[in-house]
Amino acid sequence: MFSVSINLCSIILEMTNEQLVEYYGYKAANAGKFLEWQTISSSLREEMPKVDRATLAEQAYKMVVGSNDKT
Repeated sequence: MFSVSINLCSIILEMTNEQLVEYYGYKAANAGKFLEWQTISSSLREEMPKVDRATLAEQAYKMVVGSNDKT
């Protein structure tokens, strides 16, 4: 289990911003919360246009699904 977490983290670190946005969108969709994630993600981008989109996508995901979910 521990090695799986490390492998997932290393894969996430190698992803582009666009891939990370898609990743969090898919995770939100799998949780049945895509539309809520999309709305919050969009609002965050409007509020903080200079912040990295992948960071905002992750933040929106954590707001919608919760931060206890393992990435």
